[in-house]
Amino acid sequence: MHRQSRSTLKFAMLGACCFAAPFALHAQDFPVKPIKLISSHPPGSNGDVAGRLMAPKMGEILGQPLVFESRPGANGTIAGSVVATSPPDGYNLLYVGAGTMVSNRFLMKNPPFDSVKDFTPIGIASKSITLLTINASLPPNNAREFLDYAKQNPGKLTYGSTGIGSPFHMMGETLSAAAGLKMVHVPYSGRNSANAQNDLLTGRILVYFPSYTVIRQHIASGKVKVLAVMDSARYRRIPEIPALTEVVPAYKPVPSWNGFAGPAGLPQSIVARVHAAIMATLADPAIDARMDELGIRPVGMGPEAFAKAMIAEIEGFAEIAKAVGLTPE
Repeated sequence: MHRQSRSTLKFAMLGACCFAAPFALHAQDFPVKPIKLISSHPPGSNGDVAGRLMAPKMGEILGQPLVFESRPGANGTIAGSVVATSPPDGYNLLYVGAGTMVSNRFLMKNPPFDSVKDFTPIGIASKSITLLTINASLPPNNAREFLDYAKQNPGKLTYGSTGIGSPFHMMGETLSAAAGLKMVHVPYSGRNSANAQNDLLTGRILVYFPSYTVIRQHIASGKVKVLAVMDSARYRRIPEIPALTEVVPAYKPVPSWNGFAGPAGLPQSIVARVHAAIMATLADPAIDARMDELGIRPVGMGPEAFAKAMIAEIEGFAEIAKAVGLTPE
């Protein structure tokens, strides 16, 4: 398994943030035409909803439309490849999730891009509220009862994810390691990923980690039980549900952010303009309220913090990948 050192990753990330000389003279006029926002998120997903919510307001602030273009598939590498090979002029930006930028280097032998070297980080805009849910037929009614039940029934609980190496796979493995559980992973990939939620409702799988956005309509129906928020903080719309770290202190939340990036060498004046638009959009009361309703936490992390966070997450994922035996294919 390929793994870069912290110093190498830092050097590469700093290099990606440098000015692109041919475009520096024109950056002060940016933007003078519509901007393509290339999204790696599948339509209807939590990340897709957040991006489509932000794009019109960001375009208004920047003075040019942000054209939201969905290019899902291949673990985000389709969208990522478009932006990685674009001129660093700011007119093709990537809207991407943590899975694409963090895990692909551990899943693919020859990924089409390097998430550290080939992009300029602009900012993390939001993160998803993800929940620990179980099929309603299971006896546990809260997180502590679930842990006891899982320990008493090793290997009998199946949990679904949107594919090997996906954030949801890592949530299941990280939870299992932190709490001493033995659950069976059932990966749903490609077009089949949408079936995971349906299979949770019908009992074909027993445990799942959906976003609040996609599961909220089923919470009141009684078809699923919500046991915990897969984070270190509760969600105010379901305040009675604990954060998983309250119940399993050793659990380390898996990254589930949605961020913006440009090609390597994107001038810092453009980075600053786009990041300012992200921050102003997140500060808009109507957008903030809508995000909260959908189970999306605004983050607003800046370029330097984004770069450092991604390096730390790559190193953390390397440890998880080693523990669960992930090998590039």
